[in-house]
Amino acid sequence: MLKLFANVFGQSDAARSKLPAELVKAVIERAVDGTDPRLRIVSGYAKALKKPAMHAADYIIGMIDSLPEPVLVNKASLAADPGLAALLYSAERMEQLVSRDPAMMEFHAANPQVSAPVTALLVARRTEKHGFGYGEVEGQMLKDVPRTTVGFEQHLLVAVATDETETRLLLKRRAFDRLLAVALLHLTERKEERESLGSRKALLRSKLDIMQRGGSFTTHTGADDRAKMQASLESIEQQLAKLGAPEDVLEENLAIVGDALSNAETHLWLEDKLMCLDKMYVLHNQAGPSAPQILFHELHDSEGRQVTIRMVKVPL
Repeated sequence: MLKLFANVFGQSDAARSKLPAELVKAVIERAVDGTDPRLRIVSGYAKALKKPAMHAADYIIGMIDSLPEPVLVNKASLAADPGLAALLYSAERMEQLVSRDPAMMEFHAANPQVSAPVTALLVARRTEKHGFGYGEVEGQMLKDVPRTTVGFEQHLLVAVATDETETRLLLKRRAFDRLLAVALLHLTERKEERESLGSRKALLRSKLDIMQRGGSFTTHTGADDRAKMQASLESIEQQLAKLGAPEDVLEENLAIVGDALSNAETHLWLEDKLMCLDKMYVLHNQAGPSAPQILFHELHDSEGRQVTIRMVKVPL
């Protein structure tokens, strides 16, 4: 499958528009396999998904290719690159991260002969702590000044590979699969909603039937009770009608998958984050000699998650 993504995601814009039909078909089939394989029953499913799938592929290519080239992770880089220093803090922490990272250990086990630096995406979660400390206000040093300290935690190395090209391909595949996960989540929510409404409808129907046949020896059920239950039943039936008939489920699922791919940029996107940090990682409003302006790249998704990312080369 990585070879497939190399063929599709490694092409120029013009070349992708002229991809062989079998490659386009393979991308569509990956979308179907990753969401609802029953979509193949729907007539014309491949035609319906062709434009959304290629839109998602184009968007992902642009996003991943926009990431700056990897920086070599060593003591010299930590000293020269304040952004990398903020992400990793120290050479000791850098070494701990590399030695304990699951993806790096897995790569070592599968490629014991590789000795050159490997490429990966460094991922970390940005945190902010608010407190008080010494700070400069209108040229004077004061204590108990409100300040924000920035930190990074939960570090991971993603898409570890022998070279930058392969890492970028792995990231593109991961991003495409993330869009499929969004579509699958929506399919699952729709299915669960339909099943829940169906169960509630069956229960209310049974209760209403019992009421209409005479009710209970222990409780009184009058016309108002029956009317309220009938209204609840009709409300559920209206909600089910909005979800469509059971025989239309696959058509709806196809539309959901197409929508997730067509709107890739609303589900996964990069954002530049400029911060002025001093050596203690305290956030400043303006850049200065002791607090340079640093550009971080953050990856966001439609579920509210965000991580700071950096392409790196890791010596072995």
